[in-house]
Amino acid sequence: MKSPPAGVKLVMEAICILKGIKPDRIPDPSGSGKMVEDFWGPSKRLLGDMKFLESLTNYDKI
Repeated sequence: MKSPPAGVKLVMEAICILKGIKPDRIPDPSGSGKMVEDFWGPSKRLLGDMKFLESLTNYDKI
């Protein structure tokens, strides 16, 4: 997915934060010239991992 729905992005951002995955820094899409943190790139890499679902089911919730 190039541009997923906002809910998907939010959930994947939360998963990245829980797993300690750092965001990519990209230029602000609104054109402000600033750099913003973007979790979608790391999220796509995470979703491509064959053991992604297994890592979620085995995540230590304590």
